[in-house]
Amino acid sequence: MDSNAEYWSKAQAFGFRFESSGTETYWSTMDTMKSYVNHILVPYFAKARAEHRDPEDQLAIWQIDAWSVHRSAEFRQWMKKKHPTIQLEYVPGGCTGIWQPCNVGIQRVLKHELRCASRADVIAEALQLLDDSKKPSNSSEPFDVSAIQLNKRFKVLRDRSVAWITKAYNVINKPEFVRKAFENSQLEDNPQFNLSHASLTSPAALQALKGLPKTDPELWAELMQLSPESEPIIHRGDREDKAEEQDFEDDLAIPSSALREHLTNSTIAGGGLGHDEKGNIIPVSMAESLDDEAADTNHEFTDAVEDVPEPECGRGHRKRVQVKKYAGEFWEAH
Repeated sequence: MDSNAEYWSKAQAFGFRFESSGTETYWSTMDTMKSYVNHILVPYFAKARAEHRDPEDQLAIWQIDAWSVHRSAEFRQWMKKKHPTIQLEYVPGGCTGIWQPCNVGIQRVLKHELRCASRADVIAEALQLLDDSKKPSNSSEPFDVSAIQLNKRFKVLRDRSVAWITKAYNVINKPEFVRKAFENSQLEDNPQFNLSHASLTSPAALQALKGLPKTDPELWAELMQLSPESEPIIHRGDREDKAEEQDFEDDLAIPSSALREHLTNSTIAGGGLGHDEKGNIIPVSMAESLDDEAADTNHEFTDAVEDVPEPECGRGHRKRVQVKKYAGEFWEAH
């Protein structure tokens, strides 16, 4: 990748690694998994141990998807031999949407910012092409819109993606946001427990573990039969995760930072947010929120109009005025 790619220096400072999988897909391979563990995961755990003044052989848990490469005997044996202090904990297939923090909360904002950043590049390029293609004012020839072709070459998109990823990382790299994703990783029928450190180390969790032989003897017996060489327990047919969680497409008019704060605190300063019928987050004015009125999702057109009563004209008459609920710097950030 060219060193002059936008945001390249920032990406390097963050410790990003850009590696080709050598395949036609982005799925994990043994080589990419080993590289991730050696260059990203192990240094992170070492830094965390040092910050907490833990011994170098302090065990660490790595929660990971149940993909075939991840749970293969080859990978597990390599982990045991090269990194014995890292214990693998697999998310059951089809459960990443409720039991993996990245899928529960973090990646929703990450993908939103990637969409916003890539769209901004497309808009900027299109406007530049339109400006470059302007005909003289005295020209009678019609403008051919089809002549505007966006640059979709691999090299161009590759270099732009560095900026997209770096911007997205800046948005999600907030401790309180990450902690909230762990707190929201919970089961609906047992919401008292979640993946947060506070929950896992709580007296209630310790008591539940202590009483497991009596409350669930079948599970306890299964756990007691495990050994370091045992196959990982993957329920629901021992299948790979099919990414069954919903892929949200939140309104791109919402700044990613606002979406992050909304998912963290369920509140937002300077305006309101609501949901459409699919659960996607959309802008809603404070007045509409208070009056429980439906949100106008066609907000991207600044010259949109809405019906407002005009008392002096009598009942049933309306006056058309410009909508201003999405005006201002807050909604124009993107």
